[in-house]
Amino acid sequence: TATFWKERRVLLMWLVFYGIGLGLTHTPASLLLADAVEHERGRAKEAVNAIWNTMWEAGGSLGFLLGGLLAEDYGRQLQLFGSYSVCCVLSAALMLTLAGVGWIFTASRKEPLSTKEIMPMARDCKSELLADQRKGYGTVS
Repeated sequence: TATFWKERRVLLMWLVFYGIGLGLTHTPASLLLADAVEHERGRAKEAVNAIWNTMWEAGGSLGFLLGGLLAEDYGRQLQLFGSYSVCCVLSAALMLTLAGVGWIFTASRKEPLSTKEIMPMARDCKSELLADQRKGYGTVS
């Protein structure tokens, strides 16, 4: 049987890969969220942070729970690993396909939108927002 010391290098190698993978997934999501709520004030920003932290903790706990329930022995661990690997590859292919479809629609426009094109859209959005606020929509009590 293998002992801990014989497999220590392999364990450390996989921990490094895990850390890199976590950094590649968690950091961009955190930055995107921070950028989206950077200028929010009050309860909206607090609610976003609370939801993010709750889902982060729930996902981690649920992962350990399901991993323990679904993979009790080595054979089932390999099956779970294989099925998760296939799901990850399919998800990545779907995301790349969707990104490619979006690129096709935006590739026909060679120049970015000018200020003259953006300002009417911004005014329309602002007027709709003000009308909704007068009606009381979107307020937190």
